[in-house]
Amino acid sequence: MCIFGFPTFSVIPLHDHPGMIVFSKVLYGSLPVRAYDWVEPPQESKEPNYFPEWSSANDGNAFRRLKKLTVKSCPKLAHIPLPQSLQHLELRDCNPTMMYMADLSLLSVLILDNIRDLVSLPEGLFASASLSSLKILSCPKLHSMSLHMQNLSSLKSLTIRWCEELSSLPQSLHNLKALESLEISDCHSLTSLPKCGIAGLVLLRILPIENCSELTSLSSSLEQLTLLEHLTIMYCPKLGSFPAGVQHLSFLRSLIVLDCPCFDSLPEGLENVKTLHCLGNE
Repeated sequence: MCIFGFPTFSVIPLHDHPGMIVFSKVLYGSLPVRAYDWVEPPQESKEPNYFPEWSSANDGNAFRRLKKLTVKSCPKLAHIPLPQSLQHLELRDCNPTMMYMADLSLLSVLILDNIRDLVSLPEGLFASASLSSLKILSCPKLHSMSLHMQNLSSLKSLTIRWCEELSSLPQSLHNLKALESLEISDCHSLTSLPKCGIAGLVLLRILPIENCSELTSLSSSLEQLTLLEHLTIMYCPKLGSFPAGVQHLSFLRSLIVLDCPCFDSLPEGLENVKTLHCLGNE
């Protein structure tokens, strides 16, 4: 027999005791208890596709205080009730129908990885004003992003990788006033950056563009990124030249250009950028 004392508002994390049977009695105060059955996959199944649906007696209220959720390798799972308390959500190798997230007003981190049938991003994604980090990885059929990104007023980091059919970025990109890091790589259908789409990124400090084989031009508004510190351009064989004004980026600390054979030369006047400590060109 054991006697436990718990401070007010304390929480015991989920844990498993196989085969244990508990008889409990609250001697003083109140103690809400919620138990869940452990679900074992079928022994004959070697692939993690055995969850066709999520069921709960309380649906979205089952985990009312849940802050972080990772769903991985469940391509048959079409729906999951997402609690409004979520702050960190990772969907990896999942069904795109799962991504209804209109009520996740507290969500700050979202990672979409290997959603192979995802064609466009859900509109509900752009309703979270708390979102600060968004990663879109390995979505080979994604061909467009929402034109309405103005609600992402807190977004600081945007990463887009391995989205082979993504042909353009929205002009509304300039609404991301808090964005500090924009990373684009392995998007082989992308031909250019938005003409005016990055001019409004007044806080942008980090901009790597890598392995975009069809990219032919950078934005002419690049020189307006006055706080830019790190600019990397790698493996973009069709990229013609730097836009004018890069030498006016007075906070630039590193400039790396690698395997861009169409570049005739680096911008003139870089020797006047006093903050530049790293310069690479191959």
